[in-house]
Amino acid sequence: MARKISMIDLAGIGNLLEYLVAADNITCEERDRIILRIAKENDIAEYTLSALAGYGKSKSEVLESVARRKNSVSQDKNLILHGRHLLVDLRLLLI
Repeated sequence: MARKISMIDLAGIGNLLEYLVAADNITCEERDRIILRIAKENDIAEYTLSALAGYGKSKSEVLESVARRKNSVSQDKNLILHGRHLLVDLRLLLI
């Protein structure tokens, strides 16, 4: 028998499904059915789903969430890029 999916795994699945909803590949209702089925198969209580997997979010809420996530990732990439430049500058000072 396969191992049970944890609540954190389900949150990740929910995030992936949000991208599919945002791209109009699936509907919010289909996303909810998928999440609910996975939760039931893994003995995860339905009342926990809205907080962990985006269960029950409207299309507009999904679009906002995906936009925030994309913005956060681009900010993280900028910080990493600036950090690398700073490290190079510091190394040049040490030469």
